[in-house]
Parts: sequence; structure tokens; C-alpha cells
Amino acid sequence: MKNVLINKRGFVPLLGLVILLAVAIIAAGAIYYVAKSESTNTNSSVSVNTNNSNQNADQNLGGDRDEHGCIGSAGYSWCEIKSKCLRTWEEACAVVNTNSNTNDNTNANTNAYDTTPTDWKTYTNTKIGYTIGLPEKWNPVAGYDGRILPLQGDDDAPTFQDTSETTRGVSLTIQACSLIQPYLCAIHSITAWKSQVHFVQITDPELLVPGFEVGRDRDGTLTYLRENSKYFVYAYASKVAENDVQTILSTFQFTE
Repeated sequence: MKNVLINKRGFVPLLGLVILLAVAIIAAGAIYYVAKSESTNTNSSVSVNTNNSNQNADQNLGGDRDEHGCIGSAGYSWCEIKSKCLRTWEEACAVVNTNSNTNDNTNANTNAYDTTPTDWKTYTNTKIGYTIGLPEKWNPVAGYDGRILPLQGDDDAPTFQDTSETTRGVSLTIQACSLIQPYLCAIHSITAWKSQVHFVQITDPELLVPGFEVGRDRDGTLTYLRENSKYFVYAYASKVAENDVQTILSTFQFTE
């Protein structure tokens, strides 16, 4: 009888120990589960906030995107010829022919035409450094009185005109602005100029000229843009000459 009581009393502490151990295991599991749940929620919250921040940043960056997705505030504009957004001071909006008459790649001839028609005259601008072909009846003229000028000059904004009696008012003016000092114009880049005049590109194949970006300003004037390392030029045609200047401009070449 005494041995039986001793065994029973020894069994009771052992059972309590087992119960205590089980409770401890359950409590540890519960703590681990709660900690893991909080960690998951925190990571999810951080991920959501990060995604929202990225989305807001993207929205702010693209807040002035145009219909092509170009970001104007970053200097990008749509180039129809290349079908992409670009900065014109980094990449010309033109199909460039890498043939060059000099060793300087920046002076590459971007004109798709190699020669001026044999029966045309060639005007040479010694100040800006370019040549352009003129049909027989076209001549450089003085803007104030229409006098015919020599085929070589240093005007930074010469006007070329069909001087035949029957077609007065058919004219093309080529204005040059320098990209480096001393500046010829108040605006020193094509991008700034386009913004100033609200230049909008057009895609009419009848009006396109290889090597030039073509569009209209706020007044609807047909305008052609081109640049090299020193100058950008914008050539604008009179209303009655809009369909006559493409072949003339196709002969334009920077010589410097």
C-alpha cells in the first residue's frame, strides 16, 4: 500500500510538467503567428505606399505629356519622321545622310539631294554658311524695296522671291539664329523657338522636305526648321508659295 501511494504521488508532478510544456508550446506558436502576421501587414503597407509613391511620381513627371506621350517640360517633342519623342538639340528630327564634305561629323550634309538642277542659280550665304539653289525667275531681294541682290551675301535673314511680273508675292525667307555667342536672336534654341511661336508639326507628304522639320506657327505660316552645330534656321513661305518652295529647300546645304 505504501509503494502504491508513492507511485501515484510521483505521477502527479509528471503530469503537471507535461501540461505546462504543452501550454508553453502553444503560447510560443501563438506569439510566432501574431508576429508573422504583423510583419506581413507591414510589408504589404510599405509595398502599397511605395507603389502609390511611384505612381504619383510617374503622374507628376508625365503631367504635361502631349497626345504622343512626349514630355514637353523635359524638352521632348514628337518627331513625325522618326515616329518618336526626342530632344532636337540632342537628335535632329530628320533623316540624316552621313556624307560630308569636311572631316567634322557635325558638319555632315543632311540634304537628301546631292546636286542643284543644272539650269538653276546658287545663292551662297557667307555669314551663316549655307547655299541654296534658285530657279531662273527666283532671286534674293531687298526686303524694303524688292531690289534684286547679288547671289552671294551675308544677310542673316535673306528673302528669295519669284521676281517675274506675274507671280509677285511668291517668296521664301530664311532666318538664321545662332546657337552660340554672339547671338543673332533673342531665342537661342529650336526648342525654345518652337515653344514661343506655338510650332505644330504637320505630316502632309506634299509639304515635307528631307532634312527639315516642317510645321505651322500660331499664325498658320508654313515653316521649315533645320540646325547644325552653330545655327538653327527657320524658313517660312508666303501663303501663295506654300507649294513652290519644297524643291528649292531640298537644295539647301550648310557649308560650315
